[in-house]
Amino acid sequence: MRTSGDKRKYRVLIIGGGRRGLATIEILNEDPGVKILAVVDQNSNSAGIRLAERLGIEVSDNWKNYISPEKHPDAVLNFTSDPDLEEELNVLSENLGIELMGGITRRMLGNLLVERQVQTELHRVSKRMTEGIGLPELLTLILASCVKSTKADGGMIILRDPDTGVYEVKSSWKLSPLAEMIVKEEVVRQVPEWLNTEDVMPLISEDTIEEGMPGELLTALCAPLRLRDQISGALIIVKNSEEEKFPTSSKR
Repeated sequence: MRTSGDKRKYRVLIIGGGRRGLATIEILNEDPGVKILAVVDQNSNSAGIRLAERLGIEVSDNWKNYISPEKHPDAVLNFTSDPDLEEELNVLSENLGIELMGGITRRMLGNLLVERQVQTELHRVSKRMTEGIGLPELLTLILASCVKSTKADGGMIILRDPDTGVYEVKSSWKLSPLAEMIVKEEVVRQVPEWLNTEDVMPLISEDTIEEGMPGELLTALCAPLRLRDQISGALIIVKNSEEEKFPTSSKR
């Protein structure tokens, strides 16, 4: 265990090179206080493995090469869904004093990473704004940037008409009319819960999805849009892949 005077970097082992692991690599690689010890994935062609190789981070298909009584990381981020691996890591965590981030901690981290990506894109887009760009073009640019940066499958922007109070879809990407209607209804229903938060939050998760929902709405995250301390709309990004759902939790 490190003391407050120990200046060495916090060593992290990442298991799983899928989309969530990829986002984690991108964020942690920029942290001067963190060293990614290695990225482990049995798929040598996964996005996380390819990124790690480009960044000069060690890669492997066997996590056991990095955890032993003699040497081990300070923390392990397990982005797989393997219950046997989770159980084995839990035992090693207790015996070796390794901080294990799995389960709900991993999902919370995933949400934070998505939130940071959205906020970064919004800031980047705002710097590109000029007086000559119209609102429809700006909304399309913002939506496209957020969908691309989070590797989402689609999304939409909903704004509240200040005169009528009605929420309207202003920009949509790869969502059917039925999906747009369902998302808009969820936004209107949840607006009261957003008054005291600025966080990105689950709009639709595996715990709330209902029978009959269109396939492109497997999971959805929502960022409230504010104007003069009032909720003026929402930016929503969605996933339709069972394997790459947003890491949402039923508790928030």
